[in-house]
Amino acid sequence: MSEFFDLENSYMVMGGEAANNWQTGLECVLTKVIGDNDKQISWLSHECRAETISPNIFNPIGNYEFVVLKGWNEDICIRSGSYNYGFNPIRNFLGKAAETTYETRGAATKVFCQTRKARTLSFEESLEFLHNKDKEKTNKIYMLIEYEIGSCKYELYAPCKYISYPSSLMGEKYLQPITGYVIFEDNNKFYMSYVAAHLREDGTKSVEFRVREMTTFINTKAKGSRLFPIFKLLDFIFLRFFFVTDDFTKIKRMLNAKCTLFIYNN
Repeated sequence: MSEFFDLENSYMVMGGEAANNWQTGLECVLTKVIGDNDKQISWLSHECRAETISPNIFNPIGNYEFVVLKGWNEDICIRSGSYNYGFNPIRNFLGKAAETTYETRGAATKVFCQTRKARTLSFEESLEFLHNKDKEKTNKIYMLIEYEIGSCKYELYAPCKYISYPSSLMGEKYLQPITGYVIFEDNNKFYMSYVAAHLREDGTKSVEFRVREMTTFINTKAKGSRLFPIFKLLDFIFLRFFFVTDDFTKIKRMLNAKCTLFIYNN
């Protein structure tokens, strides 16, 4: 039996002394250890849609989504969507993210998260859990991803939003949990991402992050289209200076990473 962050009952409150406060669940917890230093912890809120506090909830307001991240150095609001990127060709050409994408929030974010006893599941126990047809079955299964980048050791705690597994316990056996949004840190900057792990009976075969980054509109389209080469050329000539967005276009594969599935005790 082990102690894990209680993602099932944890939450985050934003606003502080402001006129309006709001509360969301936690999407994930990321810890980092560098050498012999103390463990640092970051917390990610559920995604939120921009709104006004009035009967006209979505109008007038910017058309963007955002999350709140209580990081190890500061609390920030991370916005996404093409709304954040203007028609400034020089700024877009230089690859500079919109000023509104990352907004420091000061100390107005509070996290309420305790630890809780949980039971790790073996590969076979995980398959049995997923194949259980009992009416009491739940979807409350979680993952711990352990990986390293340089001298940094990370632990990512998140719910398994969905899991791929074989329809029969006979034959090929695999587990592939996927979840998002989660936090991914690269060169001391946080990015939103999805994470997936491929598990076999003899352990974790791969862990990949699909990371959201600034990109051109054309790069979000299917590369197999017959018109793609034409638009790619137009994109190179002038479109990329104006039509910029963000999307999950970068893939980061973690070597020697480990994925552990677990469930909380009742």
